[in-house]
Amino acid sequence: MNKARIIIALFGLFAALAIAPIASADPVSVSGSGTWDAATPTTAYSVAGASWYFSFNLPDPIASNPSTQVTNFTYDLNGSEVINSMPGGILFYSVADGGGFDLFVPVDSSSGASIISLYFPDDVGSDLSLAFGNYSAEIGLNDSLLPGSGEGNVNITPEPSSIILLGTALLMGSALIYRCRTIRA
Repeated sequence: MNKARIIIALFGLFAALAIAPIASADPVSVSGSGTWDAATPTTAYSVAGASWYFSFNLPDPIASNPSTQVTNFTYDLNGSEVINSMPGGILFYSVADGGGFDLFVPVDSSSGASIISLYFPDDVGSDLSLAFGNYSAEIGLNDSLLPGSGEGNVNITPEPSSIILLGTALLMGSALIYRCRTIRA
């Protein structure tokens, strides 16, 4: 009888894990990192030869393009956080428009920079559904209207579903309690 319960619980866990990738509106993590080139001017968002990093979360699917559904945004330059909000949101481009996306950040009054542009020849969200993967990218400011550029990578990955994590924890906790009771008996 107890073995049957364990088998049923394991079957339920595997079924939940198989269904998890199909679930919608789960958070998706978007991150990128790289280095600005030597000809890049110094702005609030760029320094020649400096490393850059950004990350944020979006729901999948997104409600609109452009989207202001961005949460947990951060942009770092040389390992130091520069900004942690993106009031203008994000705009994804189709392959016909060159792919990639723009991050609409607060205006840097000294340089006029207000857009961090990531270029790669893939459509990762203009149709409101995010495309998971690792993409080689170029970075620029204000759609490359400002001088300077750089290279790096952009990663778009699903966040693990919290209900699956909770279910796994409950299953493992139950197994530990069961094991402790059978050892004492």
